[in-house]
Amino acid sequence: MRVFGIMILALALSAGFKPNAEEFILLSTKTFSVKGSTSIGKYDCDYSMTTKDTLFLNRKKGLTYKVPVKEFGCGNFLLNRDFRKTLREKEYPWVTIQVFDVRKSGTNYKYDLQLDLAGKRKTFQNLNLMSVKEGLKGEIELKFSDFNLDPPSKLGGAIKVKEEINLSILLKKL
Repeated sequence: MRVFGIMILALALSAGFKPNAEEFILLSTKTFSVKGSTSIGKYDCDYSMTTKDTLFLNRKKGLTYKVPVKEFGCGNFLLNRDFRKTLREKEYPWVTIQVFDVRKSGTNYKYDLQLDLAGKRKTFQNLNLMSVKEGLKGEIELKFSDFNLDPPSKLGGAIKVKEEINLSILLKKL
């Protein structure tokens, strides 16, 4: 029976059948970054996790990451505290990020993203996932109001955080 299977495989390969070599991508480090600006400058808060994952292509199911809000680093304890307060960390200690339905699109990929943040779930479809030196990178522009959040302000409103934020996902390949 094994010989018969090997013969069929050999016949298929000789007839030009080639199995899809890239039906999955092996990942190592995942980095999630939130970037924005204020009336006096910019901020960048990020979280990295080093776990090995397999991202399967052309499947509706994808990878889900539960990211603790308190683990995002923004550069100093004041920014960290403001970031956590803005995302209502005491009430919603986790952000859930799901990357799914990843499919090849030329030299890059398309994907769908589901984001659970501050008790609100949003799904974004047909986003670009670019092939970069480190792996795959996706970016999306969001607004605090998309998640019923108020951008913080300091010093009686003299320093205001702008409504638009950029979520960046970097999936490093093994």
